[in-house]
Amino acid sequence: MLQVPGFWLTFLYYFSVTNLIVILVVSQGMGIGFNDRLLYQIAVLLGLIAGLVGAKFNRSVTLSAYFSNKKAFSKILNEILSQMGFEPKSQLEDFIVYDKSSWKTLFTGKIFVQIEDSSATIIGRSSIIKKLSQVI
Repeated sequence: MLQVPGFWLTFLYYFSVTNLIVILVVSQGMGIGFNDRLLYQIAVLLGLIAGLVGAKFNRSVTLSAYFSNKKAFSKILNEILSQMGFEPKSQLEDFIVYDKSSWKTLFTGKIFVQIEDSSATIIGRSSIIKKLSQVI
């Protein structure tokens, strides 16, 4: 089974990157030294905000869907993903990888779909999966 980053790993990523950016930008832009506590307090505060927002909207989630007709479900799912701008691009293990054009992938990520006999597992960013779950 495909392992995806959940809430805490996504939070840690956004928190860390935001801290580094804020420390560098604020120290250079405002002339605050690296030994000043205010610099790190600002970085942690903005890191917490960015971490929570990033983890809420960009964490990876899994959607399980059940169906009776595999062929009909595959057709409907392909149509829905196509309307959202996703196209099947490659295969990873048992998953079909749906992707948008190269620069759009930076903002939407990829969708991983595994279709079995009576169920499907769909993995992607929470904002995309939320839209997809409302339609399926």
